Amino acid sequence: MLKIKGFIFVLIGVVLLCVYPGPAAAGGSSAMGWALEGGKWRYYDQGVMKTSWVFDSNTWYLLDQGGSMKTGWVLDGGKWYYLDGTGAMKTGWVLDGGRWYYFDKNGAMKVGWVAVDGKWYYLAGSGQMQTGWVKELNNWYYLDSNGAMVTGWRSISGDWYYFDTHYGGMVRQNFVGGYYLMNDGRMTYAGSADVVSVVEGLKKWIDVGITKSALQADLGDAYHDLEGIEGENYWLYTLKVDGAADYKAVKWAADDLGAEDLANGSADIIVLAYWDRDGKVFQVTIDYFNAAHKFHHYHSSRFDYEYN
Repeated sequence: MLKIKGFIFVLIGVVLLCVYPGPAAAGGSSAMGWALEGGKWRYYDQGVMKTSWVFDSNTWYLLDQGGSMKTGWVLDGGKWYYLDGTGAMKTGWVLDGGRWYYFDKNGAMKVGWVAVDGKWYYLAGSGQMQTGWVKELNNWYYLDSNGAMVTGWRSISGDWYYFDTHYGGMVRQNFVGGYYLMNDGRMTYAGSADVVSVVEGLKKWIDVGITKSALQADLGDAYHDLEGIEGENYWLYTLKVDGAADYKAVKWAADDLGAEDLANGSADIIVLAYWDRDGKVFQVTIDYFNAAHKFHHYHSSRFDYEYN
C-alpha cells in the first residue's frame, strides 16, 4: 500500500511539471528556475528572483516588479503584448474576446497594414483585425470575412467593384475591361439596346459636312456652344433615350459632361459637333454605353471603338 501511495505522489508531481512553466517547486524558492510562491509563479536565477522579461524553454515570460508572472494584455515600453494563461508571450494571430489581433515576431501588437502569408490585413488602432470597407489615406479598400484585402473584381451587396491588383485600392471614375467604375466605385449598368439603336441612327446622318441648321432641325437648340483648347468651336448635345427611335436633347447646367454623367444616368448619349469656318461639321464624336454596359467612342465615320 505504501508503494502505491508513493507512486501516486510522484505522478501528481509529474502532472504539475507538465501543466505549469518551468521546473515547478511548489512552496518555496528554488535556486534556479520557476517557483510557485503564495499562488504566484516566480523565476529564480542562481537564487536571485528575476523581474521584467525572462526567456525560458524558447518562450518569453514577463514578471512584474514583485517577480510575479503576468498573463493577459500587458503594456510594456509603449507596446502591447499578449501573454496566455501559462504566461507565454504570443506571436502571430491571437483570438481574444471574439476579435483577431496580430503580434510580430517580437510579440508586439501590430496596427495598420500587415502582410501575412502573402495576404494583406488591416488592423485598427486598437489592434483589432478589420473586415468589410476600410478607408485609408483617401482610398477605399475591401476586406473579406477573413480580413484579407480583396483585389480585382468583387460583387458587394449586388454591385460590382474593382480593386487594384497591386495596392488594393478601389478604382473609380476609370475603365477596366471596357466597364466604367463610377465615382462611388460601382460599375455602371448604363446603356441598352435602345441606346445602341439611336446611336446607329445618328451615325447615318450626323457626319462631316452637315450644317448647323441641319443639326438643329433634328436635335433642337438644347446645346452648349463651346470653344476647345485650340480655339475650335463645337456644340455639345446631351441626349436622353426613351425608346429605340425616341430621344431628345436636354441641356444640362454643366458643360463638361463625360463618362461619369453617362454612367450615372444624367445623359444616355453625348454628341460633340466641331464646326469649320463655313459652319459645317469637320469632326463629330458620339459617346455612349452599349447593351453590354461597355463604353463606346464613335469618331466621325472612321471608327467606333470600345474602351478596355
